[in-house]
Amino acid sequence: MLNQIILSPHITEKSMLMVSKKKYCFKVAHDANKHEVAKAIKSIYSVTPIAVNLSNSKGKSVLYKRQHKGKKINWKKAIITLSAKDSIKEFSVK
Repeated sequence: MLNQIILSPHITEKSMLMVSKKKYCFKVAHDANKHEVAKAIKSIYSVTPIAVNLSNSKGKSVLYKRQHKGKKINWKKAIITLSAKDSIKEFSVK
């Protein structure tokens, strides 16, 4: 159940800059709330989140073969703030 809440880490240039401030980005399920996300992060990574912020992102409009209009899927992003002593090793910057 908890593995279905956290879908994947969201790795971008901006999210990697936030790691120095102990903030981590994840793609999460559409129906997840802050309490569920915090519980999932605590059990998967063995860290205690201080704050959880959620954001809904709309899918972009795209053209396929210059003729057909389409749309990418909508998704939800979670920004997790950890205490100064905690960190997630998968996001470590070398």
